[in-house]
Amino acid sequence: MQEKILTLAAGLTGAGEEERELLCALCAAAAQMWSGRLRPGLTPEECGAAFACAAAFTAAADFGMGRNSRGVESFTVGELSVKTG
Repeated sequence: MQEKILTLAAGLTGAGEEERELLCALCAAAAQMWSGRLRPGLTPEECGAAFACAAAFTAAADFGMGRNSRGVESFTVGELSVKTG
């Protein structure tokens, strides 16, 4: 499962080989976080692709925030725009 999560996160982030160690650590942390949120008795493998996608997107978001240490400066959804700073 860990390798599947890493493969998905690498595709989402475009992370290079030099960033693989960081992305791998972020994927492991995301998998651990999501595992802790599962119902008792349910395993990540039983969740299939949904678990892998959740962990990969979480890791990719954390990776993106690390790349851009200033964080998100602005975003728009429909007619609503939000800007920081």
